[in-house]
Amino acid sequence: MARATRTVNPLHFEDLEPHRFEDLVRQLAHGFRPWLRLEATGRLGQDQGVDIAAEELVTGEPQPPEDEADEDFTPVPQTRAWRFQCKRYKRLGAKDVRLYADEAVKDLQEPPYGLVLAAACDVTGATLEAFHSEVRQLGVVEGHLWTKAHLEDLLFRPDNDHLLFAYFGISLTAKRRSRLQTVRSALTIKRKLMRTLQISDVTSMTWVSVLVRDLADESYPGGGLARRAAGLVVQPWEEVKAVTLESEGLIVSRNSVECWVEPDGSWDMIDGSETPWRDLPRADRDWRCSRLSFSQTPASGDLWLIPWENILEVDALGDRYFEMPHIYCLYGANRGPYLGRSVIPVSLSWDLQGPVLLSPDDRKPLFDSLTEDSPIHPEKDRATMVEDSPELA
Repeated sequence: MARATRTVNPLHFEDLEPHRFEDLVRQLAHGFRPWLRLEATGRLGQDQGVDIAAEELVTGEPQPPEDEADEDFTPVPQTRAWRFQCKRYKRLGAKDVRLYADEAVKDLQEPPYGLVLAAACDVTGATLEAFHSEVRQLGVVEGHLWTKAHLEDLLFRPDNDHLLFAYFGISLTAKRRSRLQTVRSALTIKRKLMRTLQISDVTSMTWVSVLVRDLADESYPGGGLARRAAGLVVQPWEEVKAVTLESEGLIVSRNSVECWVEPDGSWDMIDGSETPWRDLPRADRDWRCSRLSFSQTPASGDLWLIPWENILEVDALGDRYFEMPHIYCLYGANRGPYLGRSVIPVSLSWDLQGPVLLSPDDRKPLFDSLTEDSPIHPEKDRATMVEDSPELA
């Protein structure tokens, strides 16, 4: 599936005042050729078909005539004449471009070297061909038709970013700087989390309790009942298990699920046993974070992603209410700091070496073979399970 990205909308050159459109074309032309002069001749009218008159400075050292001595030679800059026509129209056809080219070249005996027709619209291939055919008949060596697409190309160049901002209020340089600052902030948060969670490398997995908090919330540590009564999907603070770091952000487990894992990797879960980590008694949290034998039920959780841009600060110390790291996040309206839905539902089990990913393809109906006398039957309460299984005590 294609990932949505932010783009810049088409630029509306036709919304510019005609003289401002001429100014924009003239300022874009500064980088087109090395000019000896570039003059706005159409600002006060009576331009005789030429909005901008220019003289291109031809590169290379002027050579003296053969019949003159070198010491008497005074170098004169060699130039080429250019004419610019600026048309802020919504539509141009083949007949139009021929007419405007004829207006710019009055003297067929001494035509300008180059002609640029700048238009605020796009044109068809037939119109382009008509323009180039006409300028060749007029004796113009170089003819350029700057359409809307070409003007946008010029404005999106880094050296013209100041013009893009001045005329349309858009700065791609500022966007790039903003993106760079976002990346730097994400890397800083990433390093803080690695130190706080004692993760040695980006491939490591952990199972550390952390408190995810809404930076904008001012009711902590009170007001929880009122928040829950309001029916919020994600509370302003909740205890989760930090699992691992990904390129997109921090992966956490928000809930615990009763799960049975076999040595061969097959597993099953008790549907409806999902419980938020914050709602578990302390002893039960410890039980769910212990590795049990294959005949008993270790903890499993669903994984959620907190994007780097939503993590604003990390408090490694916590406080007396929650003695664990606090992660301050930017919350959305309904999903809190998380990206959409669970990344990998019911996918994690705890092993002696740490969390183990469970493949959805390996789920088997293990609980279907149990009876009411089994110590891990879903209907048996926790106290009975602890009494029957010393490892759970």
